[in-house]
Amino acid sequence: MGSQYLKQPVLCEIIIDSQYLEHPVLCEIVIDSQYLEQPVLCEIIMGSQYLEHPVLCEIIMDSQYLEHPVLCEIIMDSQYLEHPVLCEIVIDSQYLEHPVLCEIVIDSQYLEHPVLCEIVMGSQYFKQPVLCEIVMSSRYLEPHVVDVLCVTLSWVFNIFNKKTVEVIFCVRSS
Repeated sequence: MGSQYLKQPVLCEIIIDSQYLEHPVLCEIVIDSQYLEQPVLCEIIMGSQYLEHPVLCEIIMDSQYLEHPVLCEIIMDSQYLEHPVLCEIVIDSQYLEHPVLCEIVIDSQYLEHPVLCEIVMGSQYFKQPVLCEIVMSSRYLEPHVVDVLCVTLSWVFNIFNKKTVEVIFCVRSS
């Protein structure tokens, strides 16, 4: 290893413990110090358990993912990556350009509801302000409104007019 690699304290700890170098992702990180200029990556590298998840591996290999504050929070907590919807969100940064999606991503309770899962998987749903309000508050998705909301979501984009809006908000307030 070139001496320049040892100027980085994280690399020093990695290099003197060969177990870190048994992971293919870590090997590539170690020989390219640019990966270690990102503080989130430093913490990830120090714990090999982060590298056991295929989504995390893809994130780590591409530092652009780490420029987003929401992604940083996700990466630091592997429990976020146990949800299939979150996995798809994490590997596609376009989802994180929407403020509603950002809040959903950092709060896994939103993803426990099947309706929300479908909403999250299609960013086109968030072009409608009414749906944004629905998604942002789990009280809209209480059991007594779920069935109606499911039906509404299936056709609201084809018939999105004042009447539709009234229907959604009546359901919400009932």
